[in-house]
Amino acid sequence: MIKLSNKRMAIMQWALGYWVYVKDTNPDKNTNYGARWYRMSDDGTIYDEENIAYDISAFGTKEEYYSSEVEKLKI
Repeated sequence: MIKLSNKRMAIMQWALGYWVYVKDTNPDKNTNYGARWYRMSDDGTIYDEENIAYDISAFGTKEEYYSSEVEKLKI
């Protein structure tokens, strides 16, 4: 896994068909969503491993993003 520099790079990886690992860095445990893998569908909707849909605005600039490109986990 390689760490991506920002949300824009994560969006580019999603557009290329890669899964992106997103880690919430919020120190408040009540609003911290943890970390999990996400992918983007053809219509731009983001889905997690359980196929729950998220809007791109749900992802902030303070999260840490990691690409699956190294592992070749392409959809």
